[in-house]
Amino acid sequence: PTDGPVRVVTDGLPAGSEWRVTDAMGRVLKSGRTDGAQLDFDLRGSAPGPYCLMISGPDGTRSAWFHLY
Repeated sequence: PTDGPVRVVTDGLPAGSEWRVTDAMGRVLKSGRTDGAQLDFDLRGSAPGPYCLMISGPDGTRSAWFHLY
């Protein structure tokens, strides 16, 4: 759970992997490309609820749900 700031360790993913955060309806709120060993983004101001982080790398897409309070 978080109240806005999120940090994800991306060891093992090459720099330049695409990522996006969607709400429960599938709307993209944040997106970008990885640039190192971690990914930081902030959802302050977004509605409380479930969100999904998806990172696409050479081995496919990985996803993880998290909850914003």
